[in-house]
Amino acid sequence: MNGAATAQLELTHSAKVAADVLGQACVCRLVFPSIVMDATDMVRPLVLRRGDQTVAVFVPESEQPALAWAKPAPVVLHGYYFTWGTRPRPGLSDAVARVTGGASIRLDADAPAALYETLAKSVDVEVTSPASLAPVHAFRLSAADVDARWEADDPELRAAARRAARCLEDSRRDAVCEAAAPSRFTVLDATLQEAELDGVLATSPLHVQGLTGLSFREIARARAAVLYLRGEPEVILLAESSNLPFPAAAIARSGDLASAVAALASGRIGYEELHLSVGVLRSLNERYGRCVPASETVRRWEDRMAAANAPAFLLASLSAVQGMDVAIQRAQALSAAGQHYAEEDLAVVYRSALERFAASLGMTARLLPYFEIIQAGERTLYPAMPSSFPITADTQTIKFDVGTLVLDRRGLIRGCSDLARTCAFGSEASEMNAALDAIVRNDLPRAIRPGRSGAEVYASGVAALKEHERHFRALGFLASKTAAEGYARDCGHGLARQTPCTVRFAAGVRAILEDGMMACVELVWPHDRTVVAVEDAWFVDGQGGVNLTRHTGWVWEP
Repeated sequence: MNGAATAQLELTHSAKVAADVLGQACVCRLVFPSIVMDATDMVRPLVLRRGDQTVAVFVPESEQPALAWAKPAPVVLHGYYFTWGTRPRPGLSDAVARVTGGASIRLDADAPAALYETLAKSVDVEVTSPASLAPVHAFRLSAADVDARWEADDPELRAAARRAARCLEDSRRDAVCEAAAPSRFTVLDATLQEAELDGVLATSPLHVQGLTGLSFREIARARAAVLYLRGEPEVILLAESSNLPFPAAAIARSGDLASAVAALASGRIGYEELHLSVGVLRSLNERYGRCVPASETVRRWEDRMAAANAPAFLLASLSAVQGMDVAIQRAQALSAAGQHYAEEDLAVVYRSALERFAASLGMTARLLPYFEIIQAGERTLYPAMPSSFPITADTQTIKFDVGTLVLDRRGLIRGCSDLARTCAFGSEASEMNAALDAIVRNDLPRAIRPGRSGAEVYASGVAALKEHERHFRALGFLASKTAAEGYARDCGHGLARQTPCTVRFAAGVRAILEDGMMACVELVWPHDRTVVAVEDAWFVDGQGGVNLTRHTGWVWEP
């Protein structure tokens, strides 16, 4: 009997294996691994193998455009990205179960714990034996020192935001520049208490940074996680390296990570199930046993800390929208002149505008691209990085959905943006773009208030769309038997130091907006061979909020 046929099925989340199977040209065009910073391994392609044979490659439906660059492979799409006229595919666990036919699989021990839990809903999953955990050294970092790291560049960021804010049309723009910074650990203590947690173990570099004020380079050199116990005046850095590139008070060498947590923790400790490996979690459960999933809790804390970085969010939002505006103006001019150009030419224009925006504020190399989605509607309805696809006289829409990151001088991420605009050609597409723009600008913001749940904001968005159904049908953007209630995606989301957060404006979401949070209101309309998208950023407060994107002038002369 063929040995490959009898070998165990093995599922891996390894980025290297995915690149080997799909090709680096495909993998580098995946959109979401760069967006989801605290759970990157949850959104990568998964490769199912039997011995040396690739049985299937599971890829999220939203990543279809990248497959145009893939090597031949048995790809299985899973999940759902809303487009009018399509139905959801099976979720990941069901997709894997269909391929395996009930056979058990082996999963890497270094896969995220949440990935194991997702698969185990439909598949018999064994976990490979984990490699021996590396020994760690425990250090104390005072909470006061952490706060000082985060606050060091505040005056400079506020000054840059004040200069940029002069371009915003919102009369309350100065409220963002002067937003009071909540106490980092006071907010964390309250968030942990709400979740009935006595502490948290952060392992993703994004949230380790949030709890320490260390740069990603410092975190990588230390190979560090962080344990914080509610109400304590310090955080405990658990580092594989004993030689830290920054001052810290050593406690002791505490064995491996699981042993260190067992020795130093008390009470119920939350962990990042979207990042912590299933192998480490099993060791934690064996040695401590009072650990519970808390990725949502940590994200909630980050959502609540947005006010502390409000000036950075203003800079990130205004830079992205002004960069898109310049690129759209260039596209319209080129098309009007009958010149040939491609999506990637517009990306060059956009990046150049970002560089000029940053330079005008003295922030060169500190205002960087986060993600870039630039796509002609006739190429794809799904999120796609810019390519050599040509823009022609037949092009009706070019969708821009982009984000930027704002760093301080230490390299800490202080804020980000996630915004969308559409370059529309022809009367129907232009009218559709104007209609969605009006809803995003005038209707949805009325629902962006402290105390509103994600479901309530979504309901307001669908109600606004309902009022335009007849117009949408007349323009050819809504089928006669389709209603606005079929808009089966979110109308936006909150925003922290990454796009994923705890509040999505979608059906059934109970999480609520709070004073000082950031929010993005968004409508995306993928239909036929067009995609129309509009997205604005808002600072949420009880006085009606502040729009961070609509501007009446330029930070620099484009």
